[in-house]
Amino acid sequence: MRTQSKIFFSPLPSALLHLTCIFCLLSAAAFSQPITFEKYYDLGYSEDSRCVQQTTDGGYIMAGFQGIWVGVSQAFLIKTDSLGQTVWSKTYGGPDNNEFWSVRQTYDGGYIATGQTTGSQSNFYDTYLVKTDSNGDTLWTKHYKAPPLNYYGYGRDIIQTQDSGYALLANVNDTDTIGAILLIKTKSNGDTIWTKKYRNTFGTGGTSLKPTSDGGYIISGFFWNTSSDADVYLIKTNSNGDTLWTKKYGTPITNEGANSVCQTNDGGYFLGGSIYYISNNSGDAYLIKTNSIGDTTWTKKYGGTINEVVSSVTQTNDGKYISTGYTTSFGAGGADLYLLRLDATGDTLWTETFGTVNDENGKWVIQTSDGGFAATGYSGYDAYLVKTDSNGIVMTGINEITENKIRLKIYPNPFFSYANIEIEKEGNTPYLLTINDAIGKEVGRINVENSSFVLQRNGLPSGMYFLNVYNSSLQTIAGNKIIIQ
Repeated sequence: MRTQSKIFFSPLPSALLHLTCIFCLLSAAAFSQPITFEKYYDLGYSEDSRCVQQTTDGGYIMAGFQGIWVGVSQAFLIKTDSLGQTVWSKTYGGPDNNEFWSVRQTYDGGYIATGQTTGSQSNFYDTYLVKTDSNGDTLWTKHYKAPPLNYYGYGRDIIQTQDSGYALLANVNDTDTIGAILLIKTKSNGDTIWTKKYRNTFGTGGTSLKPTSDGGYIISGFFWNTSSDADVYLIKTNSNGDTLWTKKYGTPITNEGANSVCQTNDGGYFLGGSIYYISNNSGDAYLIKTNSIGDTTWTKKYGGTINEVVSSVTQTNDGKYISTGYTTSFGAGGADLYLLRLDATGDTLWTETFGTVNDENGKWVIQTSDGGFAATGYSGYDAYLVKTDSNGIVMTGINEITENKIRLKIYPNPFFSYANIEIEKEGNTPYLLTINDAIGKEVGRINVENSSFVLQRNGLPSGMYFLNVYNSSLQTIAGNKIIIQ
């Protein structure tokens, strides 16, 4: 059981000599820096966030699901502010299995999310579309059956179209063993305008949908050549979903699949996924750049001695690329969230891993309005959101944490009079926590005995501060920003 106590810290005498106006200037300077953070979201069960988008107010919307027990889950949306603090969270769906895979903010300031929900019979699933207002309250829902068997389907990606309707990418069972891809075009109220199916003898699966500059769509996924050999699959359609061309990328001795696609500023396409080596049971991140008709410009593989997977890619404003997924070759151990930054030719600019002793996985990445990056997924049993600067760094004050991380939770943040602090402590291990101001001067320190405590403001001026946690060897093992209003 966690214990909680109140901690009063006294600023060091040197901090008291700072004039209020100086603190105001430092605070303003701190706020001009890119906001970075790592946040964990626990809705009471096991959470997995699969998609993140930056909202018009500078915050974020995340979509995913919480597993309650086997066969029972709830889809969720989490809305945060620009600091990653929860504004609201909502769950959606019926009594059995409900999941979200993708979410977008809509023209009216609300949200559209897609995934799956239990159909008319238990263990049969329908593609699920939910429209909400700006507070996450449901305006309408739609279920789309999976023809011809109508027993399994799920929405994988969603975009709003220029006519205020939606284009929905779904996967369905075309037979009892073979999968197919559906593209569904709807009106603004979710009513179907048309549906197109893309299939082959051994099955296809769709993973990502993007609009193209000619008014059509690009779809990424996988194509089964046989029951044991899969290739990356790319489908280009016109505005009515009619196929213009398809491409496959792969070899007979490996299995490949694409999890994400984007159109590039030269009219081509960029795909990210994985390549699996059957011979040694390992895999690498796999990235492909094509021209406008899908012909390969270059392919790259990235990885270590075990497994790497890319789940999401996007082109950045400078014409380069960012991707996220997971690595088991690098990082803190197990699986860690993996950020891979590439130049326009696919050469690595930098990589960063984020993780603890728990497993982490990055499911979606975006470039943010300040030029940084936001990636979402899960850490252990919590939904996970990482916001970095343009170099993939999460700033933690004087010291940057690179290994042996533990979890540091702060709420509320910003705060006026006090904040609750929770540290992922092991047993009775004592830790040292320091408080540093915006220029790095230490203004307080606490010997931490309990896993949670209350941090009192105790006269500190408004501004941004950095908390750093040290182990008995004085190594930095956790850190975060804290803001006093």
